[in-house]
Amino acid sequence: MGTEDDTATLAARVAMALQTGEILAMDGPMGAGKTTFVRHLAAALGVAPGLVASPTYVLAHEYPTDRGWTLVHIDAYRLRSGEDLDAIGWDRLLAGGGVVVVEWATRVADALPPERLTWVRIGVPETPVGAAPATARTFVFEGPLAQRLRT
Repeated sequence: MGTEDDTATLAARVAMALQTGEILAMDGPMGAGKTTFVRHLAAALGVAPGLVASPTYVLAHEYPTDRGWTLVHIDAYRLRSGEDLDAIGWDRLLAGGGVVVVEWATRVADALPPERLTWVRIGVPETPVGAAPATARTFVFEGPLAQRLRT
């Protein structure tokens, strides 16, 4: 994927395939585009794009969608383990019947229920010293959602 438009197109495909109760575990380096992807996903679900911001300091944001359920956006960058999710009401968020997207999910992987989990791994090519940062990204989906995206 080379452009932000490509990311928006992919996010729209993902939005069409999502089912309530799913968890998207975002994995990728700093600056890979995790929040950008979530912003486009939210827009495809009817959330005003200007509302979506990285929840790094508040840990979680909840957005009502046009589908009648909530998109929960969690940033686990500052967390040490899944136990830290209790502070934001993890059980309530899981039981809410919406979709949960977790950035930096590897930090809290021990708390993510595997039967509901799709990993979204974002790859960024290495940039030589002094060169402009690469804009191309690769997205690899692993889990139940990946199956539906292939069809």
